[in-house]
Amino acid sequence: MPYLKITHINHFEALNWLKYNKQGDAWYENFTKKHLLYFSKIWPQLKKFYKGKDNWLAAYIDTKIAGVYYYTIVENEIYDGYLTTDKQFSQFNLGLKLNTKLLEETKNKWSINWSLCFEKYLTYNEKLGFKIDSKTVFNKQTIYLLKR
Repeated sequence: MPYLKITHINHFEALNWLKYNKQGDAWYENFTKKHLLYFSKIWPQLKKFYKGKDNWLAAYIDTKIAGVYYYTIVENEIYDGYLTTDKQFSQFNLGLKLNTKLLEETKNKWSINWSLCFEKYLTYNEKLGFKIDSKTVFNKQTIYLLKR
């Protein structure tokens, strides 16, 4: 039986994993917080997160990283995103487990949680408790500002 562990990893490890495990989505291939600056022109509440400390949770199956989740906390608000898991481990529901761990670890540290997602991830994010705050079009795709 495989062993599941969720723990913090450093920014470099997370970026390296994303680079080689991008799951065919260019959005994840070159993680950068510059999207926060771009979208802060539309949603000014995101700008403060650009200078926030980078935090990453990683889900390990045995000794192999199988998923990562980014977050940063500024003042009493949190921005999270880039929840990415290796499809070969889908039976473990790693996205839900990473989200549960994030909520446990950051409990009482924020009152508003912001995130962004493309339409294809909207239903999943709604399962995590996010509601649509607003939306815009980015590279011919609808992108949603989410809040919980």
